[in-house]
Amino acid sequence: MIAVQGQFYFKCSAGSKKDFIDTENLKFFEVVESCGVILPYFKLVFLTSDDNIVSKLHEGQPLNIQFGKSPDSFDDMVLSCNKVHAMPDGANRQEVTVSGFLGKNNFLSQPKINITGKISGVEAVKATVSKSFNYPSTNVQKSQDLMNWVQYNTTDRNFVFDTVMHAYTKGSVLATAICANGDFRLRDIKVDLAKKANKVDWKISNSSKDDKDIRHGTYQVQSTHGYMNSLGTSGYEINTFTPETGVEATHVQKAEVITALSKSVSKSAEVESRYFGTQMQNQNVHENFWKAYQQNLVGLLSLSTVKINLPLDEAYRAIRPLDVVMFKDVSLIDKTTSNEMYSGIYLVSKVTRGIFKMKCTVSIEICREAFNGVRNAN
Repeated sequence: MIAVQGQFYFKCSAGSKKDFIDTENLKFFEVVESCGVILPYFKLVFLTSDDNIVSKLHEGQPLNIQFGKSPDSFDDMVLSCNKVHAMPDGANRQEVTVSGFLGKNNFLSQPKINITGKISGVEAVKATVSKSFNYPSTNVQKSQDLMNWVQYNTTDRNFVFDTVMHAYTKGSVLATAICANGDFRLRDIKVDLAKKANKVDWKISNSSKDDKDIRHGTYQVQSTHGYMNSLGTSGYEINTFTPETGVEATHVQKAEVITALSKSVSKSAEVESRYFGTQMQNQNVHENFWKAYQQNLVGLLSLSTVKINLPLDEAYRAIRPLDVVMFKDVSLIDKTTSNEMYSGIYLVSKVTRGIFKMKCTVSIEICREAFNGVRNAN
């Protein structure tokens, strides 16, 4: 077991090799969780004098890691090794580098054929992911749709992605994330933000005297505007055609601001909605099948417009993708006031945790659709 009081606890086992890395031999560990239907991935570098260790590090032998604030509170991660590199490092010792992802290989690569009963898209997702992950952590039990969802010889991962994108929640956005401890998260974003607006999951600051606030270091802001993000900010237009009735319809989904203190997203009025062809609408799918796709796609793209990469203080933090955070920073001009452009509510889109030189490192990426106070030219 490797531990630093008040920072982290770490333990690594593979098959019969229990707790086989000690303090002197751990060089690096990192695990990354992201929003989307993406398996968390990891990298581990350690030194060993045991020739048999490498034989335990393969896809068929799970790598079990316990990582957390203390032995009483840790993430129990079951990981799959898909790449191993070993090289001599001095006398009677080798350096081993292992990388891979959360050990859910069937979810990622095993095609299946299945047709659900007439249920909502959210119910179909919950039923599918509960076979591979911990019971879904969700704030929505049903979406506002009803149909037979068809898994047509595709993987659970692809089926879940398609189903979430076509699941309809009126005027909102559905988002997902997979955590390293095996939790699957599904969130109605508008419902979550409304519920947590006055009681966020985390408060992150560099100036507050409140000991409960997490301290952040130097951060980086990234803003994706213009052509590359015009689909999210300028909208999405799609035609539908129903063969049984001959009815044609045009649907336009515009981006809206739901987290920032701004009246609009930052966009050029000259850029019109993107057109993505005509899709078939029939009795086999629910009536908002393509409207849901538009709504979820534009919502997710616009929420990724502004990103802040944020290193946190040196201690393990149980922050997860899709958590709601309040970020605060001081003004460059007046240190007694907040930075009005960046401060405010964000969603966590990525979490990176690790150990390097016996220090616990945690960094997060938070996102939203606009800076505060955005104004477009008249």
